[in-house]
Amino acid sequence: MVVLADHVTVEGRFARSANLERDASLCTPLDGYVVTARAREVLRRVATVADSGQAGGAWSITGPYGSGKSSLALLLDAVFGPAGETRETALALLDTQKGSGASAERERERERERESRALSSSLPH
Repeated sequence: MVVLADHVTVEGRFARSANLERDASLCTPLDGYVVTARAREVLRRVATVADSGQAGGAWSITGPYGSGKSSLALLLDAVFGPAGETRETALALLDTQKGSGASAERERERERERESRALSSSLPH
């Protein structure tokens, strides 16, 4: 009898949910994270508000169970958290998971410049 488990395996990182308290400041929860266009938009919005100097606001990320809210929060924490290996890992994800080709390369360069301006003014030193 053919068993699905003979043909499909699930990597360990997908076998448990992300946990903000347990996984904050760790690089391993970012392994395999796919930075979607929506995640980039959230990062851009947070960076824009942080860059503007506005204070006293809050963000609400909503979605169904298993849609990646906690994983996105870990990415946000890594990008905007203290300098170190976790931030470098997150920034590398943002840099490497982009399209290819000449037009994509130009867009990557423009995006890098925008992210760099927004992040440099909002990151702790």
